[in-house]
Amino acid sequence: MLRRRIFKRSLSMGTAMAEQPKRRSSTSTILVMGIPGLVCVGLGVWQIYRYGDKLEKIEKRKAMLLEEEPVREFNGVDPATIEYRIISLKGTFLRNMDVSISPRSGPKEIPDYLTSSGGMGSIGSFLLSPLQLEDGQVVYINRGWIPRTPRQNQTINALPSNEVTVKGVVRMERKPKMMVPDNVPENDQWFWADLPALYQRYGLHGPLFLVDAIRRDGIWELPCAKDLEEQLGFQVDPFTHQVYAFTWFALAACMVVIIRIIITRRADPRRARMDEILRKGRATSRDPNRLSTEHLKEVPAEKKP
Repeated sequence: MLRRRIFKRSLSMGTAMAEQPKRRSSTSTILVMGIPGLVCVGLGVWQIYRYGDKLEKIEKRKAMLLEEEPVREFNGVDPATIEYRIISLKGTFLRNMDVSISPRSGPKEIPDYLTSSGGMGSIGSFLLSPLQLEDGQVVYINRGWIPRTPRQNQTINALPSNEVTVKGVVRMERKPKMMVPDNVPENDQWFWADLPALYQRYGLHGPLFLVDAIRRDGIWELPCAKDLEEQLGFQVDPFTHQVYAFTWFALAACMVVIIRIIITRRADPRRARMDEILRKGRATSRDPNRLSTEHLKEVPAEKKP
C-alpha cells in the first residue's frame, strides 16, 4: 500500500515536471510574438499621426502660396514666418558665383530631351545664383534643375546682365538629417545650401533664406524651375504614410493570428487527451513494478513422441 502511494506521488510529480517546460515554452512564444506585435501597432499609430500632420502642413503651404500680395520687404522679419510665401525681388545677378547643389532629381514630368545623357536620366543639380539687391544684400535664387551631363544641343539659359525683377517662393534650407555628406566649400562641393557658409565663401551677406524660381505653365527650359504644385510636395507624401501604416498593422495582425493558433492548440481537448496518453505511456515505461509480460508468455510444452 505504501509503495503504491509513493509511486502515485512520484508519477504526479513527474507529470507536473513534464508539463512545466511545455507551459514555459508556450508562454515564451506568446511573449516573443506579442511584444513585436505591440511594437508594430505603435509604429502604425505613429504613421497615422504623420499622415495627419503631413496633410496639415500641405494645407498650410497652400494658404501661404495663395496669399495675393507678394512679400517685398523682409528686413527684420523672421524667415520662418514667410516661408512658402511668394516674394518679389529687384536686383542684378552676380557673375561667376553660381553654386550647384547635387545630386538632385529633376521635376517629375520633365521631358526626355531635357534629361541627362549617358543613362543618367533625371539626375543632376540645382543651380543657385546670387541676386544683389539695391541695398547691397544678396539673396540666392534657385533657378532650377540642370542635368549632370547635358545632351547635345541642350543650352542652359544665361544670366541676364541688366537689372531684373524675380518672383519666387521663399524657402529655408535646413541641414539634412542623414545620408548627406558634409559640404566641402574649399572645393566648391555643395550637397545642401548652407547659406552662412555660402556667404562666407564668396564674401557676401544676406538673409537666411533662398528663393525658388517659379516655372511658367507649359514652358520647359534649363534651368528647369519648380511649378507651384511641386512646392506642395514632400519627400514622403501622405499616401506613403498610409502604406506604411497598413503594413505595420498587417504585421501586427499576423502576430495576433500566430498567438491565437498557439492558444487554440493548447486548449484543444483532443490534443490534451493525446498528450495525457503519451505522458501515461512514458510514466508506465519508467515504472519498475510494471513490467511488460509480452515476452513472458508460456511456451507450449513439446509433445513427447
